[in-house]
Amino acid sequence: MTQKIAGTKWRFELFYVDFSIGTLLGAILIAFTAGSIEFNDITFMDSLIGVSIRKVAWAILGGFVFNLANVILVTAISVAGISVAVPISLSITTVIGLLVSIFLTPQLNGTMTWVGLVVLLIAVVFNARAYLMMADIRRSQQVTADPATVAPAQVSMRSSRVRKSGKTKSSSSKGVTLAVFAGIILGGMMPLVELSREGDMGLSPYATVLFFAVGVFLTSLLIIPFVMNFPIEGEPLEFKRYSTGTKGQHLLGFLGGTILIGGLAARVLSGSVPKTQAVGPAITLACAQGAALLAVILGVLIFREFENSGSRVRMQLLIMFVLFALALALTSLAPLY
Repeated sequence: MTQKIAGTKWRFELFYVDFSIGTLLGAILIAFTAGSIEFNDITFMDSLIGVSIRKVAWAILGGFVFNLANVILVTAISVAGISVAVPISLSITTVIGLLVSIFLTPQLNGTMTWVGLVVLLIAVVFNARAYLMMADIRRSQQVTADPATVAPAQVSMRSSRVRKSGKTKSSSSKGVTLAVFAGIILGGMMPLVELSREGDMGLSPYATVLFFAVGVFLTSLLIIPFVMNFPIEGEPLEFKRYSTGTKGQHLLGFLGGTILIGGLAARVLSGSVPKTQAVGPAITLACAQGAALLAVILGVLIFREFENSGSRVRMQLLIMFVLFALALALTSLAPLY
């Protein structure tokens, strides 16, 4: 969301520089504040004594996988909007996680979970369909009157607009495709994070978060220059453009990274409670759909991404929203029945 607030004039590649720095600084802040409060006489620094290098590597690799997926997702947001890219990506990630949960959690109600997965996938289809329909409507609005009834100069202008609409059609499908790829890659993040915490030599929650953030920051040093030179959307960028950003734009990037790592810390800490008190992976994954619903609300009502799209598109959005809510209810209740 902070990337959307930063505005379209601030390219996501430049935003992501601040985002990566904010992720690392946020993890350090959490580790040396909340992580340094003594709990059973063990602080964050104590937990690093005798730490397993292999466990550290799993956490850093989790940061790398997340970073790759997140760069693709932020690109998808810049192309298709938050109300399209985020729900599609998070839904694909949820489907992958719930499929794993079905086979690893015997007490999980398989029927309710399977129905929830099907409903979730149908909601994704309606989401993508609404976006593509809106793109078609906006392309048609760019085409002016019939060329037989207009002057030659206007015909030339109309031809230019038609060529431009072809590019818009390509961008429309590109945004959906990027969101799907981001969701698939993001589905592999949490298993890596869990591997870093398994066993007697597993990392503490705060150490996991810190090394995860290190993975995000280090891989950004490789990913950001690449996407600047080979952007998916727009012209190549030079790093000197970074200095042209306003204080507000830089602050939004730092804030986005800090919010991300704070959310991860909360999720990792929730998984460190005794199994008898844990909510389980199915409910945790289902809660991610709450973020998808929030993204739809923000994109439609706040950022007006579907403005003037017509009644048919609005109906698609309404059906999509109801299906997302139904899928959230089914997957959340599955462990209880």
